[in-house]
Amino acid sequence: MPAPYRQLDSLLNSYANTFQQIAKRAPSQKDDGSGIIGNPIGQEAIQSLLNFEMIPYSADELIRIANREFAWCEKEMLKASREMGFGDNWKAAMEKVKGASVEPGSQPEAMLGLYNESVAFIKEHQLITLPPLAEETWRMNMLSPERQRVAPFSWAGRSC
Repeated sequence: MPAPYRQLDSLLNSYANTFQQIAKRAPSQKDDGSGIIGNPIGQEAIQSLLNFEMIPYSADELIRIANREFAWCEKEMLKASREMGFGDNWKAAMEKVKGASVEPGSQPEAMLGLYNESVAFIKEHQLITLPPLAEETWRMNMLSPERQRVAPFSWAGRSC
């Protein structure tokens, strides 16, 4: 093993040196005061890229839309903060919500509790007929942390 290891190590070092040489030749990017590092491509090129992606807005329109939506989010965040009794201190409201979550690893029990609560509500108010077989075969699989990395927000199907 020592001989193949030395050969592989030598090849990998050569490979790394190639990338270092390329990096040295690349033009250095400097901050122009905007906080954005890079070469500007210009409004015409940006519009061309937007057209290529079939986005029917100009860059300026997208910025206006983003600012409008962000303002709406801020307004709603403050509204929720005030309703929770925190006034305009949305950070305190967010900490309160974060603290109200179940501990990591306790989510399956919390979900089972919500399921049992919903079934009891459905039965109590006779909203639908819930066949015994449906109750008996209902199952839930929590996403593993590894799987949450690729599908953290939405996962639908038989084995969610």
